[in-house]
Amino acid sequence: MMKAAPVTVLILGILWSAPPGDEGAFSAGAAPAPPTATQPASAPGGLSGQIARRVDELVTSIGTSGRYRDRVAAEAELLELHAAFLAALRSHLAHPDREVRVRLDQVRKQILAQARLTSLLPGLPKELQDKLLRFQQDRPLILAGALSDEKEERIRALASLKRQPDPNAEGLLILNLQTESREVLTAAARAAEKLGAGSQSLADALAAVMTARGRGYDHWDWQDENYARGPGPRVAAMRALIAVSGKEAAPRLLAVLLDREHDSGKDKAITAALTKMGDKRVIPHLMGLLSDRDEFMSWGSDRDVATAACDFALLAMLKLTGQSAGGYGIIIKDRDSRSGDGTPAFKTKDQRDKAIEKFRAWWEAHKDRPPYKDLEPLKVAKPPKRDTPWPLLVPRGRLLRPIRP
Repeated sequence: MMKAAPVTVLILGILWSAPPGDEGAFSAGAAPAPPTATQPASAPGGLSGQIARRVDELVTSIGTSGRYRDRVAAEAELLELHAAFLAALRSHLAHPDREVRVRLDQVRKQILAQARLTSLLPGLPKELQDKLLRFQQDRPLILAGALSDEKEERIRALASLKRQPDPNAEGLLILNLQTESREVLTAAARAAEKLGAGSQSLADALAAVMTARGRGYDHWDWQDENYARGPGPRVAAMRALIAVSGKEAAPRLLAVLLDREHDSGKDKAITAALTKMGDKRVIPHLMGLLSDRDEFMSWGSDRDVATAACDFALLAMLKLTGQSAGGYGIIIKDRDSRSGDGTPAFKTKDQRDKAIEKFRAWWEAHKDRPPYKDLEPLKVAKPPKRDTPWPLLVPRGRLLRPIRP
C-alpha cells in the first residue's frame, strides 16, 4: 500500500476549512456535514490546524483589507491551496496498487460532487437541503455518482436509489430531474416513484418534466414502453407524480392534458391515468375535448380505422361512467398486454360523430342523478408554461448543471 505523500496530508487539512460557498469546501469520504454560517469549522491541531488558521486569516483579509492587491493576493492563495490538493491527489491516480487507485478515485468524485452540491443547495428548500446533507453523510458514493458529469454514473446511482429508496435523497432527485438526458430523467423519475411520498418541490419537478417544451421534445417521451427500454421520461414522471401525490396529482395531470399541444402519447397516458384514479370530477373537462375530431392516426393495411384526439377523452368518460366502449363502436388498437390500455379508434368519422352525440345525450340524462348530481368540476392546476425549455446538453453527452426555473 502507498504511504500518503506529505503534500497530500498537508492539503487535506483544508477540506472543511474553506468558507461556505467556495468550491474548496469539500467532503473526503463519509465526512461530517459541512459547517454552516452559524457553525464555523473547528481548527484541529498539527498541520491541519495550521492550514485552517491560515485559511481563516486569508478569509479575514479578503473581508477587512483596505488594499485591493491584498484582497486579490488572499483570494489567489486560497485557490492555490485548492489547486495544490487536487494536483497532489491527481498525481497518485495511476498508482500501481488497485485499491489505492479505486479509493483515491472515490475521493476525487466526492470532492467534485461536494463542489457541485455547494453551488446547487441554495436552489432547494431548507428542509430538502438538510435532508440532502444527511444523505451525503450516509451514502457519499451514491451522491457523488448522482452528481457526476458522466451520464452512465448518474444512471447507476439513480438505479441504486430506485432499489433502495431514501427520503433524504429527494433533493438529489429534483436536481436530476432538471437535465436533458432522457435516460437520466427516466432514472430519476423511476427512483422518485419508489419514494411513495414527496414534497411539493418534488411534485413541481416531476410536472416540469411532463410540460417542458423546446428542441429536446420527442414523441417517444410519452410512450409507455420505448423500444424495450422502459417508459419514456414523461410517462415515468407521470407515474412518479401519482405515486408521490396520490389523488392530488389529478389537477396537475388535467392541466397537462388540457394544454393542447397535441401528442397522442400524452393523451393516451394521461386519460388512462385519470381513469384509473377514478375521479369523476374530470368528466366536465373531458367533455370539452370532444370537439377535437381531427384524425391523426390510421390503422390497418387499408387505413380503414382512424384515431382522433377526442377518442381518448370519450373512452376515459365511458370507463368512468361504467359503460362499454364496444357499445359505442370504439375499436381498441395497440392494446398493452399488461395494463390493458390501448388506442381507441373508429372505422368512419360518421361512427365517431354518432358515438359522441350518444354519450352527450347519456350525460344530459344522467348528470343530475347520483353519483353525478352536484358534481363540481375538478379544479385544474396552474396551466404549464408552454415556453419552458429543456436544459441544454454540453457536447459529447456530458451533463450540464441543472438549470434554474
